[in-house]
Amino acid sequence: MDLTTDASSAPRAGSGHASLDLFAPPQGAGEFDQRYFIRQLAEDAGEVIFVSDVGCDGASTSWYVNRAYEKIWGRTRKSFYEHPDSWLDAVIPEEHERVAAAWQRSTVEPLDEQFHIRTPAGMTHVVHMRVFSIKGRAGEIYRTVAMAEGDWNPDPVDMKWAANERRWSQMVDAAQEGICVIDEQWRYAFVNAAMAKLVGCTSREIIGRHMLSFVAEFVDKEDQAVVLEQMYRREHGLVVEYDLRLRSRDGSLVWTIVNSTPLVEPGGRFSGALSTITNVTRRMLAEQALEL
Repeated sequence: MDLTTDASSAPRAGSGHASLDLFAPPQGAGEFDQRYFIRQLAEDAGEVIFVSDVGCDGASTSWYVNRAYEKIWGRTRKSFYEHPDSWLDAVIPEEHERVAAAWQRSTVEPLDEQFHIRTPAGMTHVVHMRVFSIKGRAGEIYRTVAMAEGDWNPDPVDMKWAANERRWSQMVDAAQEGICVIDEQWRYAFVNAAMAKLVGCTSREIIGRHMLSFVAEFVDKEDQAVVLEQMYRREHGLVVEYDLRLRSRDGSLVWTIVNSTPLVEPGGRFSGALSTITNVTRRMLAEQALEL
C-alpha cells in the first residue's frame, strides 16, 4: 500500500491537537498506532474524505484529502492543497451558493447535503456529503471530517457480497443478534434488521457506508478508539471480542458485546469481517441498579 502519495504536499495540522495528526509515522514495528491506521483507512476508502482545522474565529482550513478525490472530482490532490476550497469550483452553478453556505456553517452545525459536481472532463455526479465535528477536552470544535459519496460508487445491491444478500436476509433477519459483514475496504456489505435497530435506522441506510462514517455517527465517543484498534487487529487476522457502547439516533445509550471474525482469502489476504453484535443493555442497567 502506497502511503506517501501526495502526503508531502499536505499541510500539517496546526491546532495543537497532535493526537489526530494523520501523517504521523508508526511508533514502532508491530505497535498499534491509531493515527497512522486512520490514515491507511482514509487512503483506501472509496468515499472522498476531507479533513479541516477550525480556527478560533470559526473558519475552517482544509489540509487533507484522500486519493478518491482525484478519481471522483477529476482534479489532482496537488491542486487541492494549493487551493483548499477549489473542490467547491466543481459544484454546478445552480447549487454552488447553497453548498458553500452549508460548508461555512459546518463548523458549528452538522452538514448533510446532496448536490451535483461537474468534472473537468464534463462528467456530472450526484454527491452526498456529511461533515462530522471533532471536539477537544473543553468541548470546543477544532477539527471537522467530511465524507462525500455518490453515484460513482456501486449501488449496494451490486457490491461483492450483495449477490447473496437475499439468502442472507432470509437466514439472519429474524435473528435477535445484530449481524453484519464488511468488505476489504471497510464498507458495510450486509447488515441485518437487528443491527440497524440498535442505532435506530434501517439496513439500507448502513449498507455501503464506510465503517469510519458509522463509528463517527453511532459509536459513543469514549469507545471510538477501541473500535479503531479492533479494526486493526481484524485486518491482521485476529478474532476479536469487545464491549462497545452505541448511540442510537434518539440519543439513547446501547451497551453491546461485539464478536468479529476476519474473512481471509486462500492466499491470506484480508477480505472483510463477519460480526455479531449482542445487545446487553438490560443486563447492564440491572447490574447498575443492584449497585445502588
